[in-house]
Amino acid sequence: MSNVARFTHELSELDTVHIWDDFFWYVTAHQWTSLAADTTPTLTVGDAVNGVLALFTDTTDNNEVAVRSTAELFKVGTNREIVCRAKLQYSENDTNKANVFVGFASAIGANLLLDNGGGPRVSGDILGIFKVDGGTVWKCVSQVNGTATITESTTTAGGTTAQVLEVIAKDWDGVKMEVLFKVGTVAGGTEYLKDANGTVIRHTVAIASATEMNVGVYVKTGGGSGGETVNVDYVYANQNRI
Repeated sequence: MSNVARFTHELSELDTVHIWDDFFWYVTAHQWTSLAADTTPTLTVGDAVNGVLALFTDTTDNNEVAVRSTAELFKVGTNREIVCRAKLQYSENDTNKANVFVGFASAIGANLLLDNGGGPRVSGDILGIFKVDGGTVWKCVSQVNGTATITESTTTAGGTTAQVLEVIAKDWDGVKMEVLFKVGTVAGGTEYLKDANGTVIRHTVAIASATEMNVGVYVKTGGGSGGETVNVDYVYANQNRI
């Protein structure tokens, strides 16, 4: 009698739900859905080492583009850990005009980041790292049912070297989640984002009234010359199955 594999790779991950994509190809409304409602934004996978999804939006002020999980799969909850990790690269075409977001949000779509550097919308749930028009550093946001905590870090956003961004949310006491944020490079590793006092940024958010969220990457131009292109190497997100 032949041996039977009783502990396959798939069985070892039964307690975890996850998305992983290296973007060897891209079709909207499959695992991922595009936001490209404005005139010229595009999402394309071309010839690039490891696979890269390029999110482009033109010079028109406040044009936007995004990729999000088609379904809202992730939710803050008791006994649940949620993690997002994405590797991306972008260089500002006009000093500081780009608006960029990475992480989780309910109903990722138009105006996830508000026009003219207004930051995250004020409704729904959001856990993420973002940068706004007029700024040069990453900021952190934790928001449940419209109640938000936003903290500015001292880490520069973007540049010629790709950055790895991580959002980590863990159940704290069955009532609140602790949310931490990390940014770094593949070569140097990721480090926890810190505020102006050198303190690691930690947010606590209520679990009650939380709703389901997509995971995604979002870009809005601030009208800078040349528009903005964010190159997404990969996106990974998971949560405990409960």
